[in-house]
Amino acid sequence: MIDTIEYPQTYRLPLPLRVLLALLAICICGAGAFMISAAGFSALSLLWGGALIATGVFTGATVLMSQTTLHEDRISKAGAFGTRELRREDIQGYRRLTINGSTFVELLPSSDQMKKISVDMKFFKGAAFTIWIAKVPNLDEMEQRAVDLETERDDSLGATPEQRKARVQLLKKIALYLSLGYILVSVIVAVFPDPAWLALTVIAVGPLIAMAMVLLSAENFTIVETEKKILLRKGSLLQMLVSPVIPIIILLTSQTADKFRFPLDGHPLLLPALVGGAGMTAAIWLVSRSGKVYLPVLLAMSLPMMVYAGGVTALANSAFDQHEPRSFALTVVNKYRTTGKGAAEFFTVASDDTAYTGALSIKAPYQLYAATGIGGTVCAQIHPGFFAMSWETISRCE
Repeated sequence: MIDTIEYPQTYRLPLPLRVLLALLAICICGAGAFMISAAGFSALSLLWGGALIATGVFTGATVLMSQTTLHEDRISKAGAFGTRELRREDIQGYRRLTINGSTFVELLPSSDQMKKISVDMKFFKGAAFTIWIAKVPNLDEMEQRAVDLETERDDSLGATPEQRKARVQLLKKIALYLSLGYILVSVIVAVFPDPAWLALTVIAVGPLIAMAMVLLSAENFTIVETEKKILLRKGSLLQMLVSPVIPIIILLTSQTADKFRFPLDGHPLLLPALVGGAGMTAAIWLVSRSGKVYLPVLLAMSLPMMVYAGGVTALANSAFDQHEPRSFALTVVNKYRTTGKGAAEFFTVASDDTAYTGALSIKAPYQLYAATGIGGTVCAQIHPGFFAMSWETISRCE
């Protein structure tokens, strides 16, 4: 491709967008100044108002100074905190990333002392950047060719190069469909959690299946390896490992099923969450140690594993509880609805029984909320819990 472009080429945000962002920055600064003056220059108003003014100034500076300049032998990107520049000979290569529907090009330096430059392709009109980037190595294509060559030489995958490449694609599809299928089934059992033991079993076995598949076939599947070259060669089961968090949150926050409730006191859950999360993270490392596992990635997995361990414990505590509950008559002293995401109906209740240890603000099913007025009576059942963590349900009084 012949480079006939005149340099330098400068790219900025479109003018209407720059004007809009500049007006937004002015409004944010004005809001901060108003907050400070209206509150009489108190310490709190200075803190929050100053933060708003700083945000507005930063936004305005970014809009005014942000631009990317393309030279024949280098590229520079200016911003509020200075300018980054990479010469063509200092660029190891580039990758294409798709984030929220936008395509970004990441220019990666050959030295760790330099910083990468990311550019949003939607602001690069014309052929100049396309011609310029054509002279930079495409790391995605290079890695794909390396993986294809490695696959074609692997006799364990098939008799011919075509069969070997087809097998790799099949394994990746198996991992994808298995992960998506598990997510779908786990969400279904969270919405329709009956019978309770089946819903709990589906939620609990996902990560165990993923780890078992990696343990039995580490050369074909992975869960915590993140290098793109490896992911081109293996099927990733990461989604299957972390997706139980979704149904756990649905069941413990929606309270649509009487057999799944969060304990009245969540502090006892900390121990099983920490110990279980650490155990699951250690198990992930054990089954993945034959591959390239980086410590930051492994540590990042500890959080969803703690949610998994604590969530499964909370669900099992109520689902397997066979103890007789204690019933208390409660007076509704107020009722209210929350709005926005997670909107729900609540009762504020009071009890004359000093033995009542339940909540005084209780999330209520819609039918019960609509049928019970202020001053009415509802009955609360305090269950001892399978793991001795009491939990509560409410219903109409018989």
